[in-house]
Amino acid sequence: MRPPAPQDNSAPDRPTQASAAAVLAFVQAGVTALPTADLLVAAALADSHRAGMSTLALFAVQAIGICFLIAGGVEILRGRDRGLLVVGCVLQLALCVFHAVYWPMTGTTPWGTYLAARPFSTAPLATGFAMLPIMGILLCFDRQTTEFLRSRKALSPGE
Repeated sequence: MRPPAPQDNSAPDRPTQASAAAVLAFVQAGVTALPTADLLVAAALADSHRAGMSTLALFAVQAIGICFLIAGGVEILRGRDRGLLVVGCVLQLALCVFHAVYWPMTGTTPWGTYLAARPFSTAPLATGFAMLPIMGILLCFDRQTTEFLRSRKALSPGE
């Protein structure tokens, strides 16, 4: 006769949805880092102080969004919380709307005249960038991800 199998009281495995939300956040952070670094160069080479400061402010907001995405991805992978990831995704969506609306209205971009000469090229580009945070938010609030986060909180009441 076989002895009964020991009961497993550990937390459930991380669902694929939580892992996918974190991976999408890391990809979004990486994709956003490239134009963000370019903004820093554009701020340094700006023609006027006002243009340089506004470009630097946009750089700061994008850099903060990158930090939220990375920290939120780590937190959801650890099963702690989804708040940072959701904030990062919402900030990225706001930046997408800004890039889709503001640059075609002004007829200029920090990246020079290439995109400014094509006012409709920034809207599809920003819409494409918006897909990752939208999917990330949906995956964050998926039923399996919610159950996973609840189970991790129930196992660690001291935190």
